[in-house]
Amino acid sequence: ADLFENTARTGRCFTVLRHPVERAVAMFHTLRTKGKLGNMTLEEYADSEAEDNWMTRMITNQMEGALTHKHFDVAREVFGRKCLVGLTSKMDESIHRFARFFKWDIDESIRSDGGGRPKATQKPEEKHSCSKKLAEDGVNVHNYQQ
Repeated sequence: ADLFENTARTGRCFTVLRHPVERAVAMFHTLRTKGKLGNMTLEEYADSEAEDNWMTRMITNQMEGALTHKHFDVAREVFGRKCLVGLTSKMDESIHRFARFFKWDIDESIRSDGGGRPKATQKPEEKHSCSKKLAEDGVNVHNYQQ
């Protein structure tokens, strides 16, 4: 957040956010495929330090200890005032939103292909298991942007 403080210049960054549960489940499967999680279950992964609101911690400079609703409010404020946000679930809309805002000249026929990455398959029970833990931790910056 210090990047945006005390500067005479006005700027706007942009980012594309993935739903935190989708991201966490995909990361779990990636790490598990690479053999980095041993026999850890998705629920154990969600309860581990691996899913600890990295973005909110970076924005609020709260790298250790518990995060509070105040930390999430600050993160939402920074995103809302300083960053143009797109969502992976609405990639085409996000690309065109960025283009309009930054006055980019793009071919209107552009459609996202997901960046060449396969969409993570997610079983309903995985989403529930992981989302309960993430919701308890207050990962709601993504939902605020919708």
